[in-house]
Amino acid sequence: MTGREHRATFPREVRIRRRSEFQRVFDRKLRVSDRWITLYGCRGDAAHARLGIVVGRSVGNAVRRNRRKRLVREAFRHLRHELPAGTDWIVVLRAGPEPTVEQLQQSIRQLCQRLIRKLTTDN
Repeated sequence: MTGREHRATFPREVRIRRRSEFQRVFDRKLRVSDRWITLYGCRGDAAHARLGIVVGRSVGNAVRRNRRKRLVREAFRHLRHELPAGTDWIVVLRAGPEPTVEQLQQSIRQLCQRLIRKLTTDN
């Protein structure tokens, strides 16, 4: 790999997994929404962008919820190197028709830009 290429992976260190980490992001109350997702964000301690996913039962049964989580992970996997290092993001999926990976990528990219503006004006 050359200097500008990045591996599109989703390793353990880019995942938000602990309840306390989720709660820290939710407590900041910085969020934006569109028709597919609600995105929460805040500055984090890690050296890279991290992702947490929340899917309620209103989205559907376990099969549907797990499929939506896979779609979000795939979208984030390709976008994570565009996001600022040291940020934590939580995607809360909304009920409704299932989006494509491309729609989720576009949604996450746009919502992240809006949240980054809020983060910079907040501090």
